[in-house]
Amino acid sequence: MTPSIFQLAISFGIPLILSIISSIMPEVMSEESKIKLFKSSLDTSIILLRSQGFEATYDEMDINFYNDFIEIKNINIKKQFEPYELPFCDAEKFKKKSIWQDETCELLINIQNLQFKGFNFNKNIDNFFEIHANNINFDTSIFNDSSGKATKKLFEIKERIIASFVIKNKYNFNKNILENNIYLDIQNFGNLNLETKLTNLLYNQEKFSAILDGFNLEFTNDGILNKINTFLDIESDTNLIEITNNNLKTKSLLNIENESEITVIEEHNKLISNVNRHYPNFNKNIDNILLFLENPSTIKCLRNENHLMNENVFDAMEDVGPVLLFAVFCENIVINDPI
Repeated sequence: MTPSIFQLAISFGIPLILSIISSIMPEVMSEESKIKLFKSSLDTSIILLRSQGFEATYDEMDINFYNDFIEIKNINIKKQFEPYELPFCDAEKFKKKSIWQDETCELLINIQNLQFKGFNFNKNIDNFFEIHANNINFDTSIFNDSSGKATKKLFEIKERIIASFVIKNKYNFNKNILENNIYLDIQNFGNLNLETKLTNLLYNQEKFSAILDGFNLEFTNDGILNKINTFLDIESDTNLIEITNNNLKTKSLLNIENESEITVIEEHNKLISNVNRHYPNFNKNIDNILLFLENPSTIKCLRNENHLMNENVFDAMEDVGPVLLFAVFCENIVINDPI
């Protein structure tokens, strides 16, 4: 079986879902019941991973009632794959630990600690339900064929990719408000912070609608954009600035003689014009994106004015593509001066 992010997500999603349930029913569930629910869901997650061929272990689970969190320490996830399952792995280059061991490629992930916060152990704390994954170490030795080594050299990846991840959720049932925050930091690449607020969530007969009441996406570059540009230059003789100009800016018809190409450009320019009419900051925002790409530091995509989100908006995004996606979510694009 090939590596499956879905398997890992489902496994660790079980304690997340059950923990959220326990956190929003403080009066119904006792502290002891919440802990038992969490522990049983954690054990179920480990069993599920092991049933899929993953070796999954952790050292201990600590409970901090005063600060309202449960912490799992030193999580190790491993899985061995047959060489044909991973085209980027050359199993012959791995030293066998035993003469009886088959030639395999081993996936290794270590998480220093995983914290779950927001169980309402401390009734004086009213906060988000949070998951903090600190110091996620992904061993890249599995990418050891010629293309894998070249990619690692291009992106300046040595032995490990080190990251931290935080997700926060809060749902106000009485007011029907959902707030979500996601933070991801990858060492020597960059960090991403996403804050979303949805109100008036409705779901009826497979139709969904909500009001996007706030959106803040902040990205700080720490070298990843230069590496992506180098990769794009090698693979496609292009870069992020050219891609942005080609997809999000109007195009000139000067010296264009091919009728089909003229038609495509005219339709594209008409789309940009229509979007800018409904979202008047669009062209200015794209200019700010281009300024950021010329000298990348920190960029923010903000929406403060509420916006309806329903199947009509989603269908239009699917048809139109990134032009409408940027227009809807990025009411304003703000860039910081490089330090």
